Parts: sequence; C-alpha cells; structure tokens
Amino acid sequence: MKKIVFAVICCLLLLQNCYALYLINPVDKIKAKNEIKKLSKEIDKNQNNPELFYKRATLYWFLNKHYDAQSDFYSAYNLKSDYYDAYILSMHEYLTRKEYGLAFEVLTDLINKNPNYAEGYYYRAIIYEEFHDYNNVIKDITKFIELKPNDQYGYYIRAYAYQRIGKYALAINDYEKYLKDGKNVDNTVFVQDSLKECYEKINKNNSEEHSLQNRETVPITNHAAQFLYIYKIYLFFVSPEPLTLRNTSSN
Repeated sequence: MKKIVFAVICCLLLLQNCYALYLINPVDKIKAKNEIKKLSKEIDKNQNNPELFYKRATLYWFLNKHYDAQSDFYSAYNLKSDYYDAYILSMHEYLTRKEYGLAFEVLTDLINKNPNYAEGYYYRAIIYEEFHDYNNVIKDITKFIELKPNDQYGYYIRAYAYQRIGKYALAINDYEKYLKDGKNVDNTVFVQDSLKECYEKINKNNSEEHSLQNRETVPITNHAAQFLYIYKIYLFFVSPEPLTLRNTSSN
C-alpha cells in the first residue's frame, strides 16, 4: 500500500512540475543552482508570490535539497491555498523521514483549511494505517470516498481496515467494489486472497456460534452434574439448620 501511495505522489510531482524536468540530468545541476539564485532575488523583492516559491521548491527537490524544498512548498501553499500539491509534497518529506507526527499535523492543517480536499483525508488515512489505528483509517477514507466515489483505491484501503478489525462482511463488500471495474490488476491476487480469508472467517464464526447454541440446549446429563446435584441434597440434610429444627421438634 505504501508503495502505491509513494508512486502516486511521485507521478503528481512529475506531472505538475514540468518547469523543472529539464534539470533532472545531473549535468544541469549548475543551471539549477543559477536559476535558484535568480528566483531567490525575485523572492526577496516580492515575498507574496506563491509561484516563485513553488518554482524554487521544485528546483530544490530535484537537487535533493528536500528541507529547502519543503519550506518553499509550505510557503507556496500558505500564500495560495489551492497549491494543494505543494502541501502534499511538504507532507511527503516528513513521511520520507518517518516523521509521522509532523506529517499528520500538516495534513490536519490542510483538511481544516480545505475540508473538501479529498486527498488530505486519503493521506491522513495512510498515516493512521501506519499506527494500526484502523477506526480512524475508516473514518478518513470514508470521507475520501464521499468526495471521490469513483476512486477505487479508497474502497481497497477501507476494506483492508475493516478486515483488520474483524468486520469481514464490510471488508468483503469494499473488496468487491474495488475489483468491480476490472481495472485494478496490480494487486488482484492479494485482494482475492483477502476475500477468501474474510469468507473463511465468517464461516468459522457462524460455525462456532451454531455450535455454542447447540451446546446450550443439550440437557446436562454428565456424571459431574449428577454428583453436584446429589452433593447439594447431602448438604441440606447435614447442615446446622435442619438439625436444629429436628432437635426442637423432638423436645
């Protein structure tokens, strides 16, 4: 699942940052550094232009200066709230360094500012999954599904969370929705194995419940129960109270 998330983030970066693609080649590092110097001068003159921060961030990114890139991505988003991908990339930097708490704060801030931005819920659900907090995974990914009902990966993530907390019928429902359009062939075998496991768990639970019901209706006829019944009768006759009554009556 994490590989899928990181692949999506990388694709997002490549698609939306064509500005810097020609600089990927290591030979062009000097060109990138010179461009950063130019952008830095422009930013000093105009610190309210999100595009300048965004462009410089992409250049830092391709030079592997991720801390600097993160700072500029964050600035770009704060200046223009629809720079969602800048915020996501800032969050991704924290995930890369396994600073999940900071990534969580970035996403929560993003969601608070833009409650209808579906990807915010998606990535926060991934962080919850990292800590096995499956109830919150379900909560966030359900919101993502409400906002983007045609995104099949939402059903896949929720199905996995349902399966982890033992809600197998709900997991089956979401796994089948995930497979419904036939496009998700990359992990079909895993999903089919998960479906099989869910059905087996349901059958096992039903079998155990049926066995318990039958056991409760069977009359108690074993020797231990008979002995207990006889022992209770014995206690009645030898206990102090009946003896007192017997002595009183004889007088």
